[in-house]
Parts: sequence; structure tokens; C-alpha cells
Amino acid sequence: MEQNEVGEFLRESAARLYGTAKRIFIAQAVLELYEGVVYRAAQATGWSRTTIKKSLEEQKKGSFENRPRKGRSKAEELNPELLDDIRALCEPSSQADPTLRTTRLYTRFSAAEVRRLLSEIKGYPEERLPSEATVRTKMRNLGFFPQRVSKTKPKKSLPKRTQSLKKSSESKSKRRAAPTS
Repeated sequence: MEQNEVGEFLRESAARLYGTAKRIFIAQAVLELYEGVVYRAAQATGWSRTTIKKSLEEQKKGSFENRPRKGRSKAEELNPELLDDIRALCEPSSQADPTLRTTRLYTRFSAAEVRRLLSEIKGYPEERLPSEATVRTKMRNLGFFPQRVSKTKPKKSLPKRTQSLKKSSESKSKRRAAPTS
């Protein structure tokens, strides 16, 4: 195989791989075929020199970076009982959608109130307490939506109201029609 064919073969092979697997492949190919010379490998394969350097450094360290697992962990991973505690606080005071069009549960607690209750009732220390935005997100994920719980309202007696409106409009018209002296 010629050098161009080898480079093309490596480029096509690496294109089928992603992330850590791709960098492992690149590092092995550069060490085996190009004796670890980054510039020659980059010219022959068209790979980025930065990627090749990173692959070789990771190969030397023996640890390849796993990007999908990087970043901040979820609040439930730090506090496994968090979702159960939020559910326990919100369920007793929640109410179904009055229109019965959705399966949403409306609760009278705001996210700030639930956060305060987690600290007071459930005993969460300040450093383990999630932020208000996190509590709001977890409440929505559990199906709780902070909203004023509507009370039952008495029906208005319409006949009496219409009678009083008629009387007031009659008295206004009489006052207008009466001559002033």
C-alpha cells in the first residue's frame, strides 16, 4: 500500500469512530505507522495536529477523557432522597387541574417555599440544599406546578342581582328626568 492509500484508509476508519474510541485509534495508528511524529501523521491523514497530540498524551497517561460523563452531576445523584422528599412535601397540598383537561397537579407551595421546607422539616444542611431553580425544575419533572389552589366559589344569585341593577338604572333615569329647580 502506498502512503496516500494508508492515509485514506486511516481517515475512513477513524471517521466511523467517535470520542474516546477515535482518539485511542489515532494514538495507536500514529505510534505504529508514523513513529509518534505528529506532523507527518497530520499531513498523511488530514487529522488535526491538536487531536493527534491530545491522543498521544492520553495514551502516555493511560487515561482517556470521557467527555459525556464530564460536568456537573444531577441533584438526585448528590441527594438520592431529594425527589422523594419533594414529593412528600408537595403531595398533601396538591390539587388536580380543576378543568380535568390535564394530569397536572397544582400545589400551593412555590419553589422557594419547598426549598425552605426541605431545610426545616427534612433537615437538609445548607451545603446539600439545592438551589431554588433546581427545586422548581424537579417539581415540574415530578408533575407539580406551583399555582394558587383555587377554592370553591359560591354561586351568585343572578335574579337578585339583575333586580338590583334594574332598580338602580330606573332610579338614575328618574333623577335625570326630574326637573331641577
